[in-house]
Amino acid sequence: MIQCSSCGGSSPIESESCDYCGQFLLRLTPFERRRSPLAQKGGTYFRSLGPLYKLSALAGFLMMIVLYGFLFDSLSETQLVSLSPIWFLLLVFGICGMHAEKAVALILGEEAKTFSEALSKVTQSLPPFMTLVVYFVFSLPCFFLDSTRFSSPLLIATLTTGLWAGALYFFLFAIFPSL
Repeated sequence: MIQCSSCGGSSPIESESCDYCGQFLLRLTPFERRRSPLAQKGGTYFRSLGPLYKLSALAGFLMMIVLYGFLFDSLSETQLVSLSPIWFLLLVFGICGMHAEKAVALILGEEAKTFSEALSKVTQSLPPFMTLVVYFVFSLPCFFLDSTRFSSPLLIATLTTGLWAGALYFFLFAIFPSL
């Protein structure tokens, strides 16, 4: 059962909205809300944006390969520093989205209570290096996500990418010039 934050009524976790007041129970963006109960698959109650996350991660990875594998000698240091945040943030958004969808599905299916616990279960089948990458990407927002009941992978991915963008901006414009 999930408790409505608006009226306090309890509804089954499968419910998209409160049985008493109609308030949306899951904090999903309009892009993620399912259109009908038939859209449920595998215990998840939101529409997957997996293709968007995979495309973002692939674009970031390919841009990294092109920049550092083929254009490295022809670009100046300033150009490389200017282009690096693009591939990095695309990659972060893709990794976050893919793993946040899996983690939120575990939380909604009541297989995990916190985001950290769900992330731990999601990464069990990954090779050790990829597990470290996922934990590194989620290290900044993990404390916040554990204290809330976020249920929107898109918002989690956007929040995480925004935090990394801020950290990267600070590094590139406050720390990097003095090195």
